[in-house]
Amino acid sequence: MYFVDLEQKQNSQMAVLYPWHNQLDKDFSGLQNNQNTKLHEYHELRMENIKNIERYLSKLNLDQFEKEVGTQAAKM
Repeated sequence: MYFVDLEQKQNSQMAVLYPWHNQLDKDFSGLQNNQNTKLHEYHELRMENIKNIERYLSKLNLDQFEKEVGTQAAKM
């Protein structure tokens, strides 16, 4: 009788917990997709920031180069 009672309890737990487990898997998959989307957006923003910094540095270097060329031309 004791084993029958334990088996019934185990079966009832499986009936309750198994669908809950499926819902957790579904929710986790949704969170994982959301995280991947956010990471992709973050990566795109970082790359845009890096490109902006590179453009700014290139402009500064070009301005500096033009200044040096102008100074050298004035000396001649």
